[in-house]
Amino acid sequence: MNMRDIQNSMEDFNDLYDAIRTWVIQVTTFSNEPLSSTVLAFSFVGTAGMLLLIQFLPMRYIVLIAGNSLILFNHPVIKQWIMTTFITPAHIARIKKEINEFVKEDYIPPPKPTDVVHEVEIFESRRLLPPKPPHHFPDWSPSKYSTFPPQSANTTEKLSIVDPPPGYAFASEDWVIDLDTEKWATERARIDESGFWITEKDEFDQEDEGWVVYQAGGWKVRRLTRSVIRAISEDEKEKT
Repeated sequence: MNMRDIQNSMEDFNDLYDAIRTWVIQVTTFSNEPLSSTVLAFSFVGTAGMLLLIQFLPMRYIVLIAGNSLILFNHPVIKQWIMTTFITPAHIARIKKEINEFVKEDYIPPPKPTDVVHEVEIFESRRLLPPKPPHHFPDWSPSKYSTFPPQSANTTEKLSIVDPPPGYAFASEDWVIDLDTEKWATERARIDESGFWITEKDEFDQEDEGWVVYQAGGWKVRRLTRSVIRAISEDEKEKT
């Protein structure tokens, strides 16, 4: 008999579950961010208040009255009387309107994401060619982006195809030559495992236009920098 009664009540349970699930998903998934934020704030305040006051409340009587009220409300006659006397469709529409207005006025939107500017770098390099007749003087390779150092694989001969890091966009229009050659060359003078050269500071010769000549290896290199900012997707633009 218990199994039969449980099975007979499953339809009501499923209807109640679907109704609660639909409402909970609507107000808690932040598809409507102002509404979900307001529900979250009141839930937090209500939970904190209950934790402090629940020991002073007659919870047995409260649960008894609330449970019986829900059962009586499902009675067709009582439900019809309440819906036509106390909770009319006009009252429900007015309450929904007041809640929506309160949510919109109470909601404080998050600040728009600021454009945090970062700097990225690349290195332009030229290799020293052997002397050729009739000049018999060494010259630099015509390729402005020849591989440097020789074991480096991430190189290109076209500056236009260099992309910003994933998730970022260029903020400035063009690359800028770093003329402070003393600083950047010294910072990388002893790095060998990351693909840069090994040398001492006094082995560098400096040229104009930001070039640094590495005598022992037959290279000259200069550093180019460019500003990037985080790229905002279309969905993020709509939210902000």
